[in-house]
Amino acid sequence: MLEILRPPRTFGEAAAFLGQPCALHVEALSDARLLFIDVRQVRATILRTGPKSPS
Repeated sequence: MLEILRPPRTFGEAAAFLGQPCALHVEALSDARLLFIDVRQVRATILRTGPKSPS
C-alpha cells in the first residue's frame, strides 16, 4: 500500500488528459461511491468555455 485516498481526493486524471492508460490499481477498503467522468466531455467543455484561472 502506498497511500489511502480520502474524499475529495481523485486519481487517474493525468492519464486521462494525456490519453494514456491509467497505470494505477485502486481497491476500496469499504463501501464506496465511484464517479466516472468522460474526459472527452471535459475537454469539449474546456474548449467551449476556455480554461478558468485560479481565484
